[in-house]
Amino acid sequence: MSITPDEFMADLPKPLRVRAARIRRLVFELAPGSTERVTWDAISIFDPSKGGPIKGSICQIVHRNEVLRLDFPLGALMDDPDELLSSTPGRKGKKHIEIGARSPSIAQLTTLIRASLDAPGKPKRW
Repeated sequence: MSITPDEFMADLPKPLRVRAARIRRLVFELAPGSTERVTWDAISIFDPSKGGPIKGSICQIVHRNEVLRLDFPLGALMDDPDELLSSTPGRKGKKHIEIGARSPSIAQLTTLIRASLDAPGKPKRW
């Protein structure tokens, strides 16, 4: 049985829930036509006009081992001028950033989300 994004958020520890809610609002401000669903035990936010959670991916809000991350399934195709993103082991094109109490800043998150929105689509062969 799958859960909703709101149920996913409700299960987060309060400090992480507050951070995740800020990110979620920011993504929807920058990409008002996007949609979300829980896939792969994360909130996947995507542009349905481009495809589903991978092909149309904007980002994923992930909670693993008490750490909140913002994952970009197409991160290898994004501009990252401040080199904020880390490679995700075992995932060729995926990159992520850990979300702490003070970093990254809203400006940095905005830059990354805009870069995701501007990134080319997933190539046929990855």
